Parts: sequence; C-alpha cells; structure tokens
Amino acid sequence: MELIAKNITVCAAGGDLVDDADLSVKPGELVALLGPNGAGKTTLLRAAAGIARPFKGSVKLGAADAFKLSAQERARRLAYLPQIRPPAWPNIVRDVVTLGRYAHGANLAKPAGDDAAAVNAAMSDCDISHLSARRVDTLSGGELARVHCARAFAARTPLLIADEPVAALDPRHQLRVLDLFAAYVAGDSGKPRGALIVLHDISLAARYADRLIWMKDGKVLASGTVKETLTSERLAQVYGIDAQIDGATVMIKGIAQSAR
Repeated sequence: MELIAKNITVCAAGGDLVDDADLSVKPGELVALLGPNGAGKTTLLRAAAGIARPFKGSVKLGAADAFKLSAQERARRLAYLPQIRPPAWPNIVRDVVTLGRYAHGANLAKPAGDDAAAVNAAMSDCDISHLSARRVDTLSGGELARVHCARAFAARTPLLIADEPVAALDPRHQLRVLDLFAAYVAGDSGKPRGALIVLHDISLAARYADRLIWMKDGKVLASGTVKETLTSERLAQVYGIDAQIDGATVMIKGIAQSAR
C-alpha cells in the first residue's frame, strides 16, 4: 500500500506550520524525514497519518482518502508511533504491546492465535520479553520506548509512521530497532511494507533509509536517495552546520559560517 500526501498545509496562529508539502512512501521503502527542531516534521507526520486534518492538501492510503476512513479502518492500514508517548496509566508491558492488535479485533485480555503470535514476536524482537509482566511506570525511558516500538510492530500494518522512534535508546538498541524497521519494510511472503520515520541522527538515516526527505521552516526542501541529497551544502542549508560527508558518515566540524 502506498502513502501519498500532496500539498499539505497546516496553519496555526501566526503562520503556517507546514507549507504546501508533499511526501510519499511506497511498499518496500524506508523513508527518513530530517530537519531541525521546529521544522514541522511532527505536524507533517500527523497529517500524513490522517490524524490531524490539514488546512489544505490530500492524503491517500492506497486508493482510500485517509480522512474518510474510520479510526479502525485507518489503524488496520497504518500504525502510528508518536514522539511523546508517556504511559497514561500503570499497565503491564504485555497489555500495552497487545494494544497494537486492537484494530484487528484481538481479545486484549487474552490474545490468541495470530494476535498472540504477533505480540510475542514483537516483544522478542524489541528485547522486552523479560519485561512482559512489569508495569510500564517502572521502566526506564529506553525500555518504555522499546515497548511502544513493539506495540507498533505488533500491528503488522502495511504502513508504519514513527516520530523519533530511537531518540531514547542507547546505541545498541538504536541499531537493533532500526534493523527491525528494515526487516518490517522487507515484509514477508513477498509482501513488502512501507515506513516513514523521523530521525535526528543523520548517519543512521543515511545507513538505513532508502530515501531522505529534508524539511526546514515548514517546507520540504528536497527528497531523494542518500547519494542524491546528502551533501555538505544540504547540511549547511537545513541545519546550519559545517560537515564533511564520508559515505554514510557525517562528521560535524561546527556551525556553518552562514549560520553564525
């Protein structure tokens, strides 16, 4: 299933948070959304997920208008992992991960069959099986982040949108979770999936993403492969930094002269 968002404009008092932005995600594609704080990434993600209706623009999930789908229909097509995800109440880890199966009609109290298999696999993949019976309010920030990643993976939807999914993780678990995103996109039984994730680590984005989307001041400045778009000039333009590119490695030298 392909995600296509066109001409997205989101307004707020004082101006546009997102201005006429386009993005797309195809099956088998891992797309990283990059940009500085306040660039409009989260706002664009929420619109692309069909959660926040934009002032202008359209979002298609396959052939369907995302804003005409019911919440349950949309959740069967797309899993969304927000940036801020504090526990609303002290649930058990396994129960939180099982919520990923809610749109599929799972018995949340006692999942069985495919639902139980999806939950077990997601917890194992995210290295939280040993936390299964723990209350989420007793977890570290990194552990809680992995719980929510497991919830998203358990949904097994054709599309996955995640806002900074590795922000609270140590380097080992950053790599492990991004490996899972890559495996998720590859799919199974010849059915690839699509993923759109916000990352702040440019080297990780260059290592894992098939395509990069660059934002600044509410606008999409560029979209393309790492080779096409990851340049020293782009980093100076988007982040105001002076950096050297060596393959997928970004070596930051300091603040760009133009940004001082």
